[in-house]
Amino acid sequence: MGRASGVLLEVPRRPLDAFREDGSGSGFIPLQADQSLRMAGVSRRAWEFAVSGYLVLYRWLAARNGEALDTALQRGMLDVAWRIEELLSLFNAADTVLERALARPLTRAALRLPEAGATRPMPVEARDDDEHEPPAKPIRRGRAPGARS
Repeated sequence: MGRASGVLLEVPRRPLDAFREDGSGSGFIPLQADQSLRMAGVSRRAWEFAVSGYLVLYRWLAARNGEALDTALQRGMLDVAWRIEELLSLFNAADTVLERALARPLTRAALRLPEAGATRPMPVEARDDDEHEPPAKPIRRGRAPGARS
């Protein structure tokens, strides 16, 4: 299989070498060995986002090393980075909701439930007594009508 011609993706082989921080909590990823092409504005959190110990963005880029750095690949890189950023944003929102829920737990009174241990009379519809149901028909044992012996 031949190699693509033109500009090729050349992400460094080690993840530590593939992210350069700019001092603002963000940084860039060199897309060429000479760093002439870069993916800038990548947050450190997005770069460090890992699943099962694998850096997602780095693994995605490293798997495409040697491919032509065309528009489709560039869009793919941005799409993966944006999806990671969105996921991190959702994690932050979920943390906020959890913190609020833990700070003000629901009580039985707020839910208008009886106090723990208090019993309420069971509604008539839920009772299991013979007054409300017709008697069961007896089960006949033996041969079915029309069966041969």
